[in-house]
Amino acid sequence: MVIREATLRDCEGIMEVLNTCILEKNSFSALVNPVKSLEEEKGFFHSLKERERILIAQEGEIVGFTCIYLYSAIETMAHVGGVATFVLPSVRRKGIGTLLNETLVVLAKTLGYEKLMAEVRKKNEIGLRFYENCGFSPVAELKNQIKVGDTYDDIVLMGRWLIDF
Repeated sequence: MVIREATLRDCEGIMEVLNTCILEKNSFSALVNPVKSLEEEKGFFHSLKERERILIAQEGEIVGFTCIYLYSAIETMAHVGGVATFVLPSVRRKGIGTLLNETLVVLAKTLGYEKLMAEVRKKNEIGLRFYENCGFSPVAELKNQIKVGDTYDDIVLMGRWLIDF
């Protein structure tokens, strides 16, 4: 298993993982529309700001990824990074997501982040446990933050400090 920073050449594999996760039966992703084209995914990759990165997990092919992004454009929140993690269903529960997040924490510190936030759908019990196992704790719940069709779901904000107080 190789964990490394993504390059433009990885966009197709990232798109495949993301679309698989979005389209899987009983998906609890906040994302509901798959990426339509490789050009769209490359456009997202090119839009990443200086302190935003994607890490991939690779076993021959890309089997998962995690990303860190600026949680807010407000300058007084520049110390906070948002995270999202996606792993192919066929290789889940093998420690890939955990390894991605452990590597992301090291990278986040070098990029100057002090706190990480993950937004997880309340119905996504597996995702909530995953982030808790990675050192995140629930810090808030946003009622009816997600609307898929006519169905609402809450978002649980999960936070993890990277510094000691």
